[in-house]
Amino acid sequence: MELFGVGPLEALLVGVIAFILVGPDKFPELALQAGKWYRVARAFTADVMADVQGAVKEIEAEVDATTGGGLRSIRELTDSSTSILQEARTDLEAATSSAQAAYESPEATTTIEASDPQPSEAIPLSEVSAEPAVEAPAEAVTSMPPAQSANGTYGDPFEAAEVKRREEAAREAAARITGGGA
Repeated sequence: MELFGVGPLEALLVGVIAFILVGPDKFPELALQAGKWYRVARAFTADVMADVQGAVKEIEAEVDATTGGGLRSIRELTDSSTSILQEARTDLEAATSSAQAAYESPEATTTIEASDPQPSEAIPLSEVSAEPAVEAPAEAVTSMPPAQSANGTYGDPFEAAEVKRREEAAREAAARITGGGA
């Protein structure tokens, strides 16, 4: 037990130094006086702590009465939000570590997710109402190569139809921009 920041080993050291300075004749008398003052100081600190704790309890009761128990609910809310934030942090750390591991793995490949936008979901150019700010030459639009797979053929018949539809829409847009047929 510590009193005023003085632990048992420090008190023993002070006692040994006092024994050396005072001498064996007057040391028992000095130890009795020190014990008496120690008990007084301990009782005083206990009284002060009890008064402070009583005042804190009175203030808490007053705040609870004025807020209708709001202080207790605020404490419960902060405790629950702390636990929720801690769970979110652990989930985020787990997701980050798994993403980092997937990124660093040599067999990581790119896949198309079902939630990714598909070509058939795109807005065709003919439906866009805003006119472009810069006129593009018709040759640049019509000379675009169609999207092909690595072997030179279209992989999906729906994708090929979408590419052709986009090319036609681009030609129409170029014709409107240039004012003639492309």
